[in-house]
Amino acid sequence: EDFEFNFAQPPVEPAPIALSVSVHLQPGEGGARPTAQVLVKSTFSLPVERGWPRDTNSEDEVARMMRDTLSDRLPRFAAEHLGLQLQGA
Repeated sequence: EDFEFNFAQPPVEPAPIALSVSVHLQPGEGGARPTAQVLVKSTFSLPVERGWPRDTNSEDEVARMMRDTLSDRLPRFAAEHLGLQLQGA
């Protein structure tokens, strides 16, 4: 049985990280506690060897999966690290 192997292309050079953070404080209404909206945006890339058989995701699919994972886990990690309590989490 012949085995055909396609060697991976050289890794793509990673792009530099771009990070921006903004915080908006809202006063509490009707005696409620004030709230803070923290928005973190980051752009980064990972050096990935393209061409392996398992590599079937498009760039958009990879970005979407990373976005979903980070948006789920980052607030929980930050809250636990800072001793904060998340509402609706």
